[in-house]
Amino acid sequence: MEHVPSGQFFANAAWLCCAVLAHDLVRWTSLLGGLVSEGTGVVTRTVGTQLLALPARLVNRSGARTLRMPEQWP
Repeated sequence: MEHVPSGQFFANAAWLCCAVLAHDLVRWTSLLGGLVSEGTGVVTRTVGTQLLALPARLVNRSGARTLRMPEQWP
């Protein structure tokens, strides 16, 4: 929000479209991922920590990259 208003209508309109798109993507991701039910709110940080964050490391074994994850991860 620190860059709006920029003084140019089309720059503000593009910024608003990007903000609305990001909001909609977070809402759809939370609904499809089962974080919230229909009609309740969600915080972007919640979606990031519960759906997108993965406690794993990328290791290189004999030239092949593998993703090592905990066995108890859902």
